[in-house]
Amino acid sequence: MEVSNITLFVGLDVHKSFVEFVSIDEKGNVVNSGQFNNNLHDIDNWRRSLPTDVSIALEASTSAKFLYQHLYKCGLNVIPANPWTLHLISKSSSKTDEKDAYRLAQLLRLDFLPRAYMTTDKWDEIKLLVHHRKKLAEQMTVVKNEIHSLLVLAGINHSFSDLFGKKGLEFLVNLKLDGAKDIILKNLLDSLKQLSETSTKIEGILAGIATSIPEVELLMTVPGIDIFTSITILAEIGGDINRFPSAKKLCSYAGLIPIVRASGGTVKHSRITKRGSSTLRWALTTAAQSATRTRYEHRLKKFYTRLRLRGKPAKVALVATARKLLVIIYNMLINNERYRDESGYLTLNKRKRWRRLLNKSLPEFEKVKHDLLRIEEISEFLNSKGGGIICRR
Repeated sequence: MEVSNITLFVGLDVHKSFVEFVSIDEKGNVVNSGQFNNNLHDIDNWRRSLPTDVSIALEASTSAKFLYQHLYKCGLNVIPANPWTLHLISKSSSKTDEKDAYRLAQLLRLDFLPRAYMTTDKWDEIKLLVHHRKKLAEQMTVVKNEIHSLLVLAGINHSFSDLFGKKGLEFLVNLKLDGAKDIILKNLLDSLKQLSETSTKIEGILAGIATSIPEVELLMTVPGIDIFTSITILAEIGGDINRFPSAKKLCSYAGLIPIVRASGGTVKHSRITKRGSSTLRWALTTAAQSATRTRYEHRLKKFYTRLRLRGKPAKVALVATARKLLVIIYNMLINNERYRDESGYLTLNKRKRWRRLLNKSLPEFEKVKHDLLRIEEISEFLNSKGGGIICRR
C-alpha cells in the first residue's frame, strides 16, 4: 500500500498491558488519540473503528509481536519500525507514550520511518523452537559447570575425557559424597536428566520440521554446520534470503561488520557492531569454530589459518571466519548451490545422524514423504503425538 494513497496514519506505542495510539491525517493534524488494552478483544474493537485506507506504525519489540501479527493477518497495512534507528531519529528530551506514538505516525506520514522485518509465517514457530533449544543447552551448561565445581569442592578427581558421557554419568550416579554435597549432586543430576530429555524432544521436532525445508540439507554441506545449526541460521534469516540485496546487508543484519569512524580523511575500523541477531551470530561463530577443526583442508579452514599466521588473535580470526561463512551461505542460498569444498563423507555422517534422530524421536515420520510435508502438516502430526508445537494462522 503506497503512502500517497493513505488518508490516516496511526502510531502505536505498545506496552505489555496497554497500547497508546495517535491518528493523524495526510496534513499531519491529530485526528484521534487514546489507549486500549493489549488483548485480543480490545484490539479487535479498536481495529473495527479504523477506515480501510489506514497505515499503522509500531516499534518492533517482543510486546508488539502479537499485535503486529494479528493486525497483519487481518489485512491491515502494518509497518514495524527499527528500534535502534528510530531512537536516533526521534531522540527528544520530552518523552511520553502519546508523544512516542505521535512521532511514529509523523515519520510514517513523511515516509521516513526506519523499517524493520518481523516474520509472520511458519518461521515464527521454528524460531521459537530454536531459541528454546538454545536456552535448554545454556541451562545444561550451567548445571554441568556446577557439577564440576562440586567435584572440585569435594576433592574428587576423575580421568573421563567426557564426564557427561555414558561412563561418566554412571560414575556420577554411583558417586557418594558427604552431607549436603551428595544432596546437591543428586539434585543436579536430576535437573540435567530432565533438561536433556526435553532438549531431545525439541531436537526431534526440529528434525521433523527440517524434512520440509530443502535449504537445511543444502547448508549441511558446509563443514561445521549440522542440522540444528542449519535450521537456526535459516530461522534467524527468516527463510527468505532474497530480502537481503547483498551479502554485506546480511552480514550487517548479523552484526558481523566493523564499526567505522571516518572524519577529516581518517578512517578507523573497530570491533563488530553486534547490533543484529545474537542467535545468528552465535550459530555462525560456533559453526566457524567447528569448521576450522576439521581434518581436511577447505577454504574456511585455510582462511582462518592464514589470519592466524598473520598474527591475528584467535577470536578476531574466528569472527572474520564467521563473516566469510555467512557470505558463502548467502551465495549458496541465492544460487541454490552446494558448498564447493564439500566433504561427502562429513555430509553423509550428518544425514545419518539426522535419520537416526528421526527414527528415535518420530518413527512414524518414516511413513511420510518428507519432501511433500508442509509445516502445518508436521505441526498437526506433532500435536497428535504430544509434540506441543502449534502453527497459528
